[in-house]
Amino acid sequence: MSKQKYALTSKHQGEATIRVLNEYITDLGIINKSEYNAIVNLIPGIHPQHKLNEAEWSTVFIKSGWTTNGMLLDRYTSTDGIKSSTYEQYSVMYNTNADARLSTALMPSKIKQLEGDINNLSDGIDNVMSDKHLTFVEALFILSGLNPMSLQKTIKSGSSPDDEIIEHLINETDTARTLKKCDYFKGETIPTKDFITWGTNSNLLIKINPTQADIAKQIIEQNIISFLENKTRTFNLIALAKESKIIKGLPNPPGKQPSDRYGEKQIITFIKNMYSNLPKDIQNLIAWHPKP
Repeated sequence: MSKQKYALTSKHQGEATIRVLNEYITDLGIINKSEYNAIVNLIPGIHPQHKLNEAEWSTVFIKSGWTTNGMLLDRYTSTDGIKSSTYEQYSVMYNTNADARLSTALMPSKIKQLEGDINNLSDGIDNVMSDKHLTFVEALFILSGLNPMSLQKTIKSGSSPDDEIIEHLINETDTARTLKKCDYFKGETIPTKDFITWGTNSNLLIKINPTQADIAKQIIEQNIISFLENKTRTFNLIALAKESKIIKGLPNPPGKQPSDRYGEKQIITFIKNMYSNLPKDIQNLIAWHPKP
């Protein structure tokens, strides 16, 4: 019997989330530019990016109307006695802003990847929800209409701008605020069955009946894993599509006679579509990779 499948009640949630992320990029760009202008205007010239030694840096400040304060040669107070700064403080401000501008510049391509991953949203949800537990971020991606498998192949924790994207989704979206009201979480994880119960009762998730094609894909995925898990050599798509152990137990294609079977091209298409959901060690045994 095929496992129960679920989908989001809102069919356009993914589009809405991508729109929110793109608006976030625009806002960040405005903030970063404003901060940059404020920083570089502390002195007439642009930050020398550490090409000046401390004495040369001091000269730049002094010529700009700053005077030394006591014995601290790297500390300066402007002639009006109001502003103060140090080389270290200024350097940190500049570099922090530079990192933020770089992160923002990288975001559009990352969000474009997330948008592309939505094409396999159904398979991604099925794959992640086959686990006994979900993390908060996995659950958030599902409810946001983003493919939770993106967390394994597109979003890398601990890197930029990936962390900034996740942080924005967690702290600044209505979806996250709704999810935080769920009482089933135990720390940062939730039992999948409890997430499904809460999601359906909250009218966020609905049950959907799997098609014959869905059932066929699930069988092929299970058969591929069983077939390849003890293999040491790679197999191309044609060889896999012809392998009897891969195609055993498949239902008849919808509207076809019992004597008909899924064709080789259809099997290959199934394998391509499920490739990203397969374990990494299984992917490594398939002599094919999706186009970036």
